[in-house]
Amino acid sequence: MPPVVGLAVGHGTGAELAEVFTRVLGVLTRDHPGGVTLVRSPRRYHSYHSLRGEGAGEQVAALTREDTDHYEEFCRSLAARGAGAVFRTAVNAQSLYLVRQRLKAVKVDAFTADDGEALLVRDEAQGFYTGTNRHTPAPSPAPWSSAARPPPRSSPTPWSAPGAGGPTDGRGRS
Repeated sequence: MPPVVGLAVGHGTGAELAEVFTRVLGVLTRDHPGGVTLVRSPRRYHSYHSLRGEGAGEQVAALTREDTDHYEEFCRSLAARGAGAVFRTAVNAQSLYLVRQRLKAVKVDAFTADDGEALLVRDEAQGFYTGTNRHTPAPSPAPWSSAARPPPRSSPTPWSAPGAGGPTDGRGRS
């Protein structure tokens, strides 16, 4: 029985990436005895950007649940077939975190070099999109209201003075 590899495709450039992946996998495995079985999910999963166009609130939550339920079942069916890997294009982060949480899965990255190797393991409970967080944009104030205009600045913010610290990108830059 040939090895099984899964393919889950998201919106956006997912279809183009899936085509490239399929061709590359074919080239890499053409000399493998018996070939490789590629199992593509029948669902096209939402990305962050495709969900933005689907409305807000409960509509987005329902689509996220549908993607989560389908992707979980797809992963379970692949595992039952002995799949060793799933290639996935861009899929909404919350759906992925929910599936990892349900499957008690981890993300593993192996790095090797001539002088050693490292294995990085990231658990499923990391980041804002972990779990069942609900988030909705705050309503925008009317442009003519005082809430739409920032208050006048009477003094500089604490981080506007040179060397005073404040928000940075993690490398000391504002």
